[in-house]
Amino acid sequence: MLSRVGLAHSLLLGKGTVLLTERRIRELLIPTITDADVEVMDIRVGGAGGRLRMTVTLDHHQRAITLDECGMWSRRFEEALDLAKDVPREYALDVSSPGLDWPLKQAWQFEKNVGRTLQLVYRAPELEDQLETTAKVARPVMGKKKKQKKLAAPPGHRLVEAELKAVRENGIVMGESDLYEFDRITEARVALPW
Repeated sequence: MLSRVGLAHSLLLGKGTVLLTERRIRELLIPTITDADVEVMDIRVGGAGGRLRMTVTLDHHQRAITLDECGMWSRRFEEALDLAKDVPREYALDVSSPGLDWPLKQAWQFEKNVGRTLQLVYRAPELEDQLETTAKVARPVMGKKKKQKKLAAPPGHRLVEAELKAVRENGIVMGESDLYEFDRITEARVALPW
C-alpha cells in the first residue's frame, strides 16, 4: 500500500519503527536533480512485510522521460538514499515517467501536448449559478486499470474535448480559438485514442 503526498508511513523493522514521509524523501532526492528541466511529479512511500517501497514519478519540461533516464535517476537516487541515516538499508525504489494519462497541471505540461486532443473539466462562467459547494470532479482511480476513465463535469462545469492549439500566459487555446483560463480548469489530461 502506498501513501499519498505528505503522509507519513511507519514501517516496522526488526528493532524499531521507521517513520518516513514524502517530504523527507523529496528532501533527499531533489538535490541530486541536476537537470533544471526534470521535475519530480509524485513520490509515494509504502511498504509491506517490513520492506520500504518508494515510487518516484519524474517528468521533463520539453519531452518524455526515457527508460534509460529512469535507470540513471534511480541510481542517483539510490546513492542519496543509501547515505541517509533515517532510510532503512533494504528498500525498493521505482522511478518512472508519468505516462500519457497523467493529469496536466503546469503550463509546461500543456506546452508539451500542443497538437494533441485534450479532455478538460472547466468551471464555466455561464454555469456558475449551478455550482454546488460539495461538487467533486470525478477522478480516475490510480493503480490497476485497463482503460482511461472519462472525466465527468460536475454542476457548474463543462467537459471539453478538443485539440490543444496553443498555450498562453493565462490559459490554453483549444478547438477553433476558444481560450480556457488556467484558474478555471479543474482537471485536464490527454485524450487517449483507445
